[in-house]
Amino acid sequence: EGAPVILEHVRISNIAVTKRLRGKPDQQFHLDELAIQPAGADQLALTGTGKILDLPLELRGQFGTRRQLVEAGESEFTLSGSLGALRLDATGHLTTSDRKENRIEAVVSSDDLATFIKAAGLSSPLSGPLKVKADVTANASGQSIKVDGNLGEFNTVMTAGVQQQQVNIDGNLNGVDKLGAMLGVAGLPVEPVAIKGTLTVSEPAVTLKDIVATTGTARVSVNGALATDDGNSSLKINAKGDSLAELMTTLPPLAFDASADLLFSPREVKADLLQLHFGGSDLSGSVDVVTGDHNLIEARLASMTLDVTEFKRNEEEQDSAQPDSGQKTTAPEATKKTKKASSAENKYVFSDEPLPLDQLPQTEMDITLNVDKLISIATTFNQLKVVGALHNGELKADVDFTTQTGGRSASKVVFKTSGGQGELQARLNARDLRLKIMSAGPENTKDIPVTDLTIDMKSTGNSPHALAANSNGKVLITMGPGLMDNNLLKNISGDILSQLLTALNPFVKQKRQSRFDCGVVALNVEGGKSTIDTLLIQDENVMIVAGGNIDLNTEKLNIEFNTKPRTGVGLSADMFVTPFVALRGTLASPSVGLNKSGTLLTLGAAVATGGLSMALQGGMDRVTGATDQCSVILPKYPHPPLADN
Repeated sequence: EGAPVILEHVRISNIAVTKRLRGKPDQQFHLDELAIQPAGADQLALTGTGKILDLPLELRGQFGTRRQLVEAGESEFTLSGSLGALRLDATGHLTTSDRKENRIEAVVSSDDLATFIKAAGLSSPLSGPLKVKADVTANASGQSIKVDGNLGEFNTVMTAGVQQQQVNIDGNLNGVDKLGAMLGVAGLPVEPVAIKGTLTVSEPAVTLKDIVATTGTARVSVNGALATDDGNSSLKINAKGDSLAELMTTLPPLAFDASADLLFSPREVKADLLQLHFGGSDLSGSVDVVTGDHNLIEARLASMTLDVTEFKRNEEEQDSAQPDSGQKTTAPEATKKTKKASSAENKYVFSDEPLPLDQLPQTEMDITLNVDKLISIATTFNQLKVVGALHNGELKADVDFTTQTGGRSASKVVFKTSGGQGELQARLNARDLRLKIMSAGPENTKDIPVTDLTIDMKSTGNSPHALAANSNGKVLITMGPGLMDNNLLKNISGDILSQLLTALNPFVKQKRQSRFDCGVVALNVEGGKSTIDTLLIQDENVMIVAGGNIDLNTEKLNIEFNTKPRTGVGLSADMFVTPFVALRGTLASPSVGLNKSGTLLTLGAAVATGGLSMALQGGMDRVTGATDQCSVILPKYPHPPLADN
């Protein structure tokens, strides 16, 4: 059996190791001294000092007895040490006998993990007190591992039984949402997450059998095989539960049932037989992504019903559930502060960040989405079809749909690269839309104003801002008669548009609805300068006209509005602070103010008022507001038939 070796005294000193990583600083590991020498009661003592990543390392331990080592091949041991602010304490029993059990109990702890991470020169958002306790036992029949870990308010208790190549895992995770908050991931489950299943390790794959994670009523199961080399892996995933919110708190509380077959390798990920049901919605199809020198993306998705209003309502409920800070401030001041902060962070709404134009020729893409019924807050779309394709550096997107109220749309966007620049051509067209957000009150959809939209735009550039600054084309939006919700802009826009509406029309706070006559917005865009050709809004109470421009080179706003009361509705001049309101500032930081000079509008506003002179100073005849301008203006701005676009 060979002669036993008894160590009386061992000393190792001054060992340095440098680990070099390309593009990163060298990592230094230095062992000053490691010594094993006799101690009292026939035991051996271990001491060690050194440095790892500039953190001081200290080790202290005791083994014995030497008589046990020689006669029984076993030893009790204790070990303690520290690496910077990280501490280790371990005890155990080691044996060479197949009839006896090896046992190790180890605890790793730190008062604040962030202190250790910073001292080690590493980067991680993890912080808080850390304590991880591991109990390991092993004998001839297998091994058992139990880990109890705490980091701040996050806790996990995990056990694993190992027999030959099979690993049975069973564990619980508590405070996953707290761990997610540290990692910057919002919405992770609040309820405990239980994990259970079996892994079989055998080359060239790890087989997963009934790996199940549960939280609340939600259950996700995984079966399949993960390749341990560069081969193909395949997983079958099933998920089911009473509420999506149990998986992610940011999702609505809708019952769900999902399944998919995942096939993936180092270069390809494919989701096949995708089936998803949530609430009254469904989605099915396949997605295939291949990466490398040439990327390929294919997606074929279809749905009978998609109701996105559930997600919108969930966002609103979560916003309303946010605790009130108790601080009160006026809307203009709050808006001013918000806009200043936004402006400081983002100079432009259209970003100056270069577009990844060089990636377009390296990618081929074909995507189709067919939805029989798409329910949105605006309207219900029927037969929605989205087709996207990217070939030879040219991206095309076609969108067609109809609506239940007779609306229809046929739009096309083309974007291609040429000489390091992007070339954009967009034709967006919609006819006879009755948008519920325009009038939330009427039960009869025929009372909702009809909206028509035509946008024909071309541009070149290598960033969103450059594309906006170089744009040329026309924008035309017209609306017909119906009932208008006076809280429209408050419901669908931010503070600025709400302030603007309130300044222009005193009835928004007095009447929930008004009889809307018509609306026309016609813009001419040349070299990024968007000039108002006509802006007219007329209802039973007021007529609003506007003139000015938006310079998309600088994103500066220069728009003035003039409000005129309609006669016969009981209006008086003192109901208006002033008929003249200006929209100034920039797209990133707009502001609403009064035109104190009283100068009336130019740049097309005369057309919107039936040709009346707009050169008068502050005393425009308000009786002209009684004249119906809809019959005059609308015929001047017809939309081309969809077939002509």
